[in-house]
Amino acid sequence: QVRADQRRFDEAFAGFETALQIDPADDWTALLFAYALIEQAFPERITRAPLTDGPSPQLSRARELFQRSTRRNPDIGEAWAGLGMTYLWNRRGDVAPGIEALEKAHRLLPAREDVVVNLATLYARSGARDRALRLVDKDLLRSADPAMRATGAEVLFRGDLDEAAGLINGGKIEAGMKRLRALQDRTHDPALRSEVDTYLRTLEETTEKNRQIALYNAAVERANRQDIRGAMTRLEQFLSKPSDPKLRKEAETLLKKLEEILLFNRAAAQVNAGDLPGAAALLREILRDPHDADLARRAREILTKIESGTPPGS
Repeated sequence: QVRADQRRFDEAFAGFETALQIDPADDWTALLFAYALIEQAFPERITRAPLTDGPSPQLSRARELFQRSTRRNPDIGEAWAGLGMTYLWNRRGDVAPGIEALEKAHRLLPAREDVVVNLATLYARSGARDRALRLVDKDLLRSADPAMRATGAEVLFRGDLDEAAGLINGGKIEAGMKRLRALQDRTHDPALRSEVDTYLRTLEETTEKNRQIALYNAAVERANRQDIRGAMTRLEQFLSKPSDPKLRKEAETLLKKLEEILLFNRAAAQVNAGDLPGAAALLREILRDPHDADLARRAREILTKIESGTPPGS
């Protein structure tokens, strides 16, 4: 335990494992070991756990040790509190076992504010905001400790943030972003406000990027259907806003090719109408900076015939 207190975790864990091999029934050592594993991943009891998609090997081991302690000694509140803590990292998945463990810990350790914080956090994360609110209001917002009151407010705020994230992850992007915008003015904590601002800005950038890609793809689809005007309109919309440099270059090239097609079609119409000088001017414009090799070749052939006095259709 001394090594764990000194944060020499590798040495501490090796010592705990050895002690449990010698005496597998030593529940106190198992409990100390489990909390040392928690300490490595979550240094403070009342803080924000970094969310992951699943427990690390260390947390899985801690959970196993806590479960062992609760089976052997179901009246030890510390074991239930620790077991519940191992679910604070769950970004996804069932947190009901963590809630059940923390509810038991709260009954056994009613004065422990860290248990209240952790239980309220899991309530909020699971969508049970009313239960989180009642718990926070009763045990945290009325605390004489300003830090504890702030922690209670953050728990509720993060519950709402998790709800917004759930909408976004479920594909309801606009609804989730609307929730995030509502949260922006609900906190006076600069760190929390910055977190929401960053999240929202990233989503807005991603949404705009996806919209731009969809617009470009729609332009390509129109061009493939020979809807030149429709394709050009969408490309001009795409180019009116900042976009990915590579995709922007492709859009600019496609737009120039479509413009050349229109010029070529106009030149062909003027040839048919007998306006050969007008047709020649349009063909020269195409050949000034061509972007479509096949179209340029056809334009050059027609222009050569016009300039030589040979009828273009011959």
